[in-house]
Amino acid sequence: ASSIRIGLMALISHTQFSGRVWAVAGSRNLDSGRGKNNPISPKRRCNQSLRKFPGLSRLQKTYISAIMPFARPINVGGESLQKLLCLADGIDRLIEGIGRLTGWLVVVMLGIGVGNVVGRYGGKLLGQNLASNGLLEAQWYLFDLVFLLGAAYALKQNEHVRVDIFYKNLGPKGRAWVNLLGTLLLLIPFCLLVLYYSWASVINSWQIWEMSPDPGGLPRYPIKTMMLVSFGLLILQGLAEMIKSWAILLDLRSLPEEHHDPNL
Repeated sequence: ASSIRIGLMALISHTQFSGRVWAVAGSRNLDSGRGKNNPISPKRRCNQSLRKFPGLSRLQKTYISAIMPFARPINVGGESLQKLLCLADGIDRLIEGIGRLTGWLVVVMLGIGVGNVVGRYGGKLLGQNLASNGLLEAQWYLFDLVFLLGAAYALKQNEHVRVDIFYKNLGPKGRAWVNLLGTLLLLIPFCLLVLYYSWASVINSWQIWEMSPDPGGLPRYPIKTMMLVSFGLLILQGLAEMIKSWAILLDLRSLPEEHHDPNL
């Protein structure tokens, strides 16, 4: 009976105290004179942590002292998350660059569109065929690229359409929860479904070197491939938004103020 009592007390001490002690023991600031090049020994770190809990019994201190050298603290809001935030910032820069490049595609698309109109009506006046199926399809392809490559950029800039009556009335952490759960449960699963059902069509298009059925038309397999690229970029940006939302929930980053990019 006494051995069972000791085991139960040890289990209680683990669930009630060891988590708090590990968190304290994992701090880098327990000894201001120590750093990465001169770390605190596990035994000394344990003793310093135990002093912060004077109410512990001798059995509890013995139990925690025994397991402390093998405990590796998990810092969900510290260095690990900072690395994830660096990853999110890198994704933001990538999507930002792609978005700016996509903006110039609009200019090219408009130029080709004007050329197609001039060629069509100018050809009628001159009695010659100045129109081209290739240029017409190039205009369509560029129009597709603007949306396919601009989707992730719109997500980064928070310019996608929101149809709700609750989000605007929530606080920063409430909005962070909406963004986190919406991305995890809606955006990423939808993108994965699109990738799954589009993959076979894209592969088949490459295998047969699919071309436009119109004379002088363009290949179809490159533009079909951009569907995979588009939703892959959306997943990347979604992951970045999830990381930033998690950082907001841990008070490591503030929610950016909503703004509307006049270029979108």
